[in-house]
Amino acid sequence: MQTANEPWRAVYRDLRKDIDEGALRPGDALPTIAALSARTGLNAYAARRVMERLRDEGRVLSRQGRGFQVAAPRVPYRVGQRPRFTSAMTAQGFAVSTDFVAAGRWRLSDAMARRIGAPRRPAHLSAQMLRRLDGKPVALTRVIFPPNHTEGVLDALFATKSVTEALRAVGVADFERTHTEVSGRLPTASEAQTLDIARSDPVIVTTGISVDTNAPKTVVELNETIWRVDGVRLTF
Repeated sequence: MQTANEPWRAVYRDLRKDIDEGALRPGDALPTIAALSARTGLNAYAARRVMERLRDEGRVLSRQGRGFQVAAPRVPYRVGQRPRFTSAMTAQGFAVSTDFVAAGRWRLSDAMARRIGAPRRPAHLSAQMLRRLDGKPVALTRVIFPPNHTEGVLDALFATKSVTEALRAVGVADFERTHTEVSGRLPTASEAQTLDIARSDPVIVTTGISVDTNAPKTVVELNETIWRVDGVRLTF
């Protein structure tokens, strides 16, 4: 059973304090596992726990062949009833850009289909987008539109790069999120490459369901977003 007095916790707190107070700045190199072990007297397992804890919190980056370094502060983003990524990030002074990774038709998972009361078939219109802040990739989002939408919703999405504007173009004046789930995992090889992270860097996954504000039982959009842990600090 772990106790609060385990030696690795004290080392972790000291490094966390140095990062949070600016003694260690974004981009600064951190010791390797072997160097941290030699410097603190921790065994290799305990030293690895220190660095992995800081990495999982988004304070530290690990890059294959480049070791550990201090991460840049994460950008706060509220995933609430009215999530609007572009406007929220622009308001904080960031340049937001969107690249389309894929588009076409997507079959819902059985769990998602049950949740919204829709058949898994037919396939739903879908687009996958990479969101960047000041050029840095931070989120990979798959947007799924139910079958009641026409192909025109994808055309509008490509033109505006905005889910809000795309839905407005097909007659949905406003929408709100009614359901959000959050989980964590390691990225797939494709996700890691697209987000420019290591396969060992954890990601946060949010799954959301949005409905028409004027017709609350009508689902107008579903999405799954894979977030870089070091990019955005999610609040709810």
